[in-house]
Amino acid sequence: LYCVKELKQLIPAVNLQEFPSSDTASAASLVFREAWNGDAVAREIVHNAAKELAKLLSTQIKISHLSNCEVHLWGGIFKSAYADEFLQLILQNIETHNLNFINYSDRIPATLYLLKIRNETY
Repeated sequence: LYCVKELKQLIPAVNLQEFPSSDTASAASLVFREAWNGDAVAREIVHNAAKELAKLLSTQIKISHLSNCEVHLWGGIFKSAYADEFLQLILQNIETHNLNFINYSDRIPATLYLLKIRNETY
């Protein structure tokens, strides 16, 4: 997939965005699949990702002084069969549970925008 001879060559290449984001996305789905199939390294990667997302979300909520708010999910992982399990991992690592998660990943952004405009005019 990445055509590197050693794993240590992969990190700088990814950080410098030498690969299309679609390649990274396809690798992510592989990692999630392997994590749920019991691979310990893949499971650690997924758990760390959930912790980091929870930390980012918690920080944003604190900075914004928000509570009882909606969190809109976007992205390929939230389209996958592992979305619910990944969201549960995030929730296990988040400080507040007064959040309403809405998964918009399966919707086309232009459609959502049109619905928003339509609702504003009524």
